Amino acid sequence: LVFEDDDAFVVNKAAGRSYHAATGDVGVLGDLRWMQAEGHFDYRGDLHSVHRLDNPTSGLLIFAKSASSQTALSRAFEERAVLKYYVGISGRPPSRKMGKVVGDMEPSRRGCYKILRSTANPAVTHFTTRGIPFSEKKGLRFILMKPETGKTHQLRVAMKSIGAPFLGDERYANSVDSEVEERCYLHSGAVFVHLPGRKMPIAAIAPPTSGTYFTSLEFGLIWRSVFPTDLLLAPATLLAAHSLRTAAEGSKEAQVSEPWSWSAARKRVKLSVSLPESAGDAGAPDETAI
Repeated sequence: LVFEDDDAFVVNKAAGRSYHAATGDVGVLGDLRWMQAEGHFDYRGDLHSVHRLDNPTSGLLIFAKSASSQTALSRAFEERAVLKYYVGISGRPPSRKMGKVVGDMEPSRRGCYKILRSTANPAVTHFTTRGIPFSEKKGLRFILMKPETGKTHQLRVAMKSIGAPFLGDERYANSVDSEVEERCYLHSGAVFVHLPGRKMPIAAIAPPTSGTYFTSLEFGLIWRSVFPTDLLLAPATLLAAHSLRTAAEGSKEAQVSEPWSWSAARKRVKLSVSLPESAGDAGAPDETAI
């Protein structure tokens, strides 16, 4: 349990866990009901789902405590009023260091999806990357992503489309990058939403807790640079963050002054280059749609 108030709570899902019960897995819902029954979770009411994560993805999941909170949160997701940040690690250099992947998605073969050049109802993913200075494995890259949409396999397909699938992704990485890793290196690390009528936002940050590279000192240094603890220590700043929904898109002042904004997060990734870069840097930034 990472966050809780009167309207909702946020949990940190483990990698490889199903949302609902599956063969050999009681699922996240089963875990929460067990925690309620055993007294490990003070809240004893109904569990109202708001969104989900792919099985191999770890990280933050929001649950509502009432039908009205579920409706409000679902509307916030539909209106793209929820700020979500994901982190990943790839063993392949992307075709560009930062930018935006935009395109419609459709089912492909064997349960996979693919991204198209059309943009009738596109998936939109902002990303930026930097090298990770692992001494025992060269060429790994840290990837920070902010999806505007929430389509099935969106981030996994987006990074695959620019040549940088996540390590351990059995669907989208090649056998060398998937079979030797103990997990898929994709994690939902931070979430922020301010519902109408609330004094304070729902805001949570949680690092990944499994995976050799996710739990390494090298990754931890970059994580702490991108997600400093003071993001959760300034209520006034957190409240101001939601001005992003009403600020003009091109307002540099609004974006730069906002620590939860994409421009601020991307800058923190760039500032973390005080850490040594690993080999295999990609080329220049490109904001072109895929």
